[in-house]
Amino acid sequence: GPLAAARGQLLGHMVAMEALRVLSGYMPSELGGRLLVEDFTTLETSIHTLVRLLRCRVCGEEQAA
Repeated sequence: GPLAAARGQLLGHMVAMEALRVLSGYMPSELGGRLLVEDFTTLETSIHTLVRLLRCRVCGEEQAA
């Protein structure tokens, strides 16, 4: 229904805004190393810190510069 369409638009705007922040460098992202969770039924937002797993090939090892 119309509520689902509005939620989809809100999600699209949030993703686009975060992408602009990262790509432009104008405003630093506040989500580095964190995960934003938006509950569209209650409109509650929470941010969770990501935890590195030492066994993970992507996040567990220090990346060589």
